[in-house]
Amino acid sequence: MFGSFDNRSENEIELLSYLIQKFNEEQTEKYLLNLNPVELLIELLTENNISQKEFSKRIQVSPQLINDITKYRREITKRIALKLGVEFNLKFYAFLKPYELKKAS
Repeated sequence: MFGSFDNRSENEIELLSYLIQKFNEEQTEKYLLNLNPVELLIELLTENNISQKEFSKRIQVSPQLINDITKYRREITKRIALKLGVEFNLKFYAFLKPYELKKAS
């Protein structure tokens, strides 16, 4: 009958939807993992509409530390990287890639 789906067609559509969703998730993760750790943190905070102050409370660090990190004045330590990885459900080492800090003027 025209316009009706049998069970097989519904399953194929479900599978296709799932595969598209997985592909999009993988592409998003690849994009995020290509950013330097500070860009990654800023992107995640922006994407999730989280203020630095709110985020600092979530991971139990000072707001100044988050601000210093986003301004390239302090590096992301292993301890902070672990917290970021847990908070954003990403591999912690994405936050440990080398990047340049700004020199004090």
